[in-house]
Amino acid sequence: MTEPKPDDKPRPRMVKPPSEDVPAPSGSDTPPDRAAPEAAAPLQRPRMVQPPAAKAARATAGARPTARPAPGRPRDGAPRRGRPAPARKKSPVPLVLGGLGLVVVVVVIVAILASGGDGKKSGPADPGTPAAAATPGTAATPSGAGPAAAARNVEDQVDPLIERREELRRRRAVAESVDDLHKLAVWCKQNALVDEMKEIAALVLEKKSDHSDAHRLLGHKEFPGDHPDYQDKWLSPAEYAKAMAAEKDYQQRLKDDPRFAKMEATIRAAKYQYLRDVPHVAVREWPYVLFVEDFGTNERNEYYGAEKADQVRAFWRHLRATFPGMVKNEPELPFKVIVFKDAASYNRFNSGQHAGSGSGGTTSRARAHFSLATKFVYYYEKEAAGSSFDAETTLGVLFHECTHQLLNWLRPAQNEASPSMWFEEAFAEYIGAVKKTGKYEKDESGVDRMTFEISRVNKYRLPHVQQMMELKHIFSLPTMFQCRTYDEANSTFRIQFGKAGDHGMLLLYSQGWSFVYFCMNEPSGKYRDKMIAYIEKDAAGESFGYETMCECFGLGQRAEEWAPIEREWQAYVRRLQPDGTLKERK
Repeated sequence: MTEPKPDDKPRPRMVKPPSEDVPAPSGSDTPPDRAAPEAAAPLQRPRMVQPPAAKAARATAGARPTARPAPGRPRDGAPRRGRPAPARKKSPVPLVLGGLGLVVVVVVIVAILASGGDGKKSGPADPGTPAAAATPGTAATPSGAGPAAAARNVEDQVDPLIERREELRRRRAVAESVDDLHKLAVWCKQNALVDEMKEIAALVLEKKSDHSDAHRLLGHKEFPGDHPDYQDKWLSPAEYAKAMAAEKDYQQRLKDDPRFAKMEATIRAAKYQYLRDVPHVAVREWPYVLFVEDFGTNERNEYYGAEKADQVRAFWRHLRATFPGMVKNEPELPFKVIVFKDAASYNRFNSGQHAGSGSGGTTSRARAHFSLATKFVYYYEKEAAGSSFDAETTLGVLFHECTHQLLNWLRPAQNEASPSMWFEEAFAEYIGAVKKTGKYEKDESGVDRMTFEISRVNKYRLPHVQQMMELKHIFSLPTMFQCRTYDEANSTFRIQFGKAGDHGMLLLYSQGWSFVYFCMNEPSGKYRDKMIAYIEKDAAGESFGYETMCECFGLGQRAEEWAPIEREWQAYVRRLQPDGTLKERK
């Protein structure tokens, strides 16, 4: 360190931390009031630890900061030549003020160390630092809170929920009426018991399905449109969106398709006249509208509805393609079919328990029937336990009754049956011999449709007629053609073969089916056009029974003129097998 020259004024000394103090050289002439090491030592500031970046900045800046030069000293720090100024007596005020400043600094430093303990600044910890992370396996608790306080906090959160559910149990025990249950559901909503609210609102709807407030509690919306499948119904949000899309299509179809408007009018009339007490959905497949009883779920309703629509569509297309002269036009109004879910529903409806059904009545043995009074086909889908009917027979019954319905529509005198009762049942049995193929084909609209084999061998009628041929209990063809009623058939069978009962009626079904099938499928095809000509005349109401049959086949009314055809028919039926093939001749 360079000693000051006599003519220089001493520079104020900066107090440094102990580690950086350099003892003043001996013999220094520094004035005592400037040096005062003994007095300044207790007031020295503790050394502040600075980060490396600060140290680097300090090293780059050069020398330590110094005090402002004393008056009269050059600002550039160059020493001034001449005699040293005489030492002046300093006032004690600056020294006192400086000491007080140091005291304040020390107090601040002590306060900082007391608050942080390790010199770190206080305040909220950075959540991203390890120090802020909670110890694994422990729960964060308020400052000063121990395990007991944390347990009390959990109890404070659980107890109100337990109390609310206990209160709900007490209220539920006395809530019996619809109004009481509704009020209880509202109370659950007010007390944040959402699941309980839904459960109780559902109970309200079980007692009163049109309870609007209960529907609103469940988030249901009332359908505002005209679509008959959704009209006046409350729907869940998903159902509501589906219904509104259907409503848009419904309104457009009403504008674009006059047939659809007629169908909707038929649905409304049927709904209020016949189906008031039967929950159902309407399935549209022109020219049919099917009223499918509610099977319990939307999925099952849609499945059965789509399946029945495919069936009646296949029935209609087959008849129009096979007998174009018979089905020349489409009906102005759709054909109506009610599909019941089981025998119990079918019998309950037809027994007259449903006022105004006008079904004409039926026995429990029937699977379906066509009513001349209402023009409806009544049919049930599900087999009862122990029933002998299989799915194929069930389907055949539907086609059978739809044939009666179609023939009734085609004849001008629609309330009269065919003048040839044998043909009425024989033709229905011929069309009703149907089987699913298990295959699907796209229709003209690109929709996959179930396909069927129609007018195949009737597996129930074939063995019966073959047995009756072996017993020689067969009507001659002219005798069969002239049976106009079931009673005539039964009395004729009793007179010829000595057996009372319904044998004659059953024989008309089996024998009549076999003759129609023979004419339509005989290998040479020589009788096919003759049979079609008779079918078209009968359907048009132009048949006079036996007389018209003789005309179509080019034969007289004498029995012997039919003998050659009768021999061919019996030989064919005896060889016929259930798969439609013929046995080899012996």
